[in-house]
Amino acid sequence: MNFEHASNLGLIAFLLLPIALILFSASRKKNHLLKTCFNFNNGTSHYRSAMYQLMGLFFLILAFSGPRWGYTIREVKRIGSDIFILIDTSDSMQATDQSPSRLERAKREIIDLTQMLKGDRIGLIPFAGKSYVACPLTYDYNAFQIFLDTIDVSLIPIKGTNHEAAIKLALSSFDKKTQRLGSIILITDGESTLGDLSHASMEAKKKGIKIYIIGTGTMAGAPIPNPDGGGFKTDMEGNIVISKMNEADLKNMAFETGGIYVRSETGDIDLEKIYYEGIHQEKKESTLAPEQKKIPRERFQIPLLLAFCFYLLDLKMKNRGIT
Repeated sequence: MNFEHASNLGLIAFLLLPIALILFSASRKKNHLLKTCFNFNNGTSHYRSAMYQLMGLFFLILAFSGPRWGYTIREVKRIGSDIFILIDTSDSMQATDQSPSRLERAKREIIDLTQMLKGDRIGLIPFAGKSYVACPLTYDYNAFQIFLDTIDVSLIPIKGTNHEAAIKLALSSFDKKTQRLGSIILITDGESTLGDLSHASMEAKKKGIKIYIIGTGTMAGAPIPNPDGGGFKTDMEGNIVISKMNEADLKNMAFETGGIYVRSETGDIDLEKIYYEGIHQEKKESTLAPEQKKIPRERFQIPLLLAFCFYLLDLKMKNRGIT
């Protein structure tokens, strides 16, 4: 047996003293104690009345504590997907060929995506030279957005862009117990300086995880603002570095895993294509069997009935003029 609201059981302690006092007085016939504490006028009938009321209160507290024992087995349909969003936070995401910047555009895309989700869990992994799980899979989209708001290019001190490490982290972070459909949404400009994109896509494919990609930036590219203060990043020869979207590699990765590639665009056209034509469609076509879950049986009716019986007995005594 367990109780859904076990904290309510503490109230029972307040009943122990009056119950003990009544039993002690009844056994010793010390009616003056009852007259003093409970304003009783005669013995036996008031003992009974007090005990009926206290026992009724006792069982009411038990009922409101939510006693549960035993289980019923229910089949629960497994709807919804588990989605990890991988967002590139490397320095090139500061480029302003998409307003206000590639990174800010990406964050707005993610916020819009949460408005489309239907029964899906969502998680967040920012990455640059390293990656980490900023928000584990959750149904709480408001909490997710709080983590998203903290994302910035300065968040990860190890510079570079390692798509492979981020994808491997996502693959290892899916909940293997639920058998829910898993998907990865990768938002990046595609400039990879570390790791092997093809190796990452092969591993995702083996595990049946599709990678949906939103490419940020433009083919013409843009200079990268210098994080140390004014101006732009330059190479060893002093030339301004132009960051361009690496669309070819991103398309190949999406194709290899059976996902979809889209360019980041104003509005929700790109997101609708990924979610409704990709993730949501795959969810509808899934033939996974329903999950069986143990649901505790609520037993509050039993103590509630006993409480009613004790109060009914007390009421009958009073109606007969016994008390």
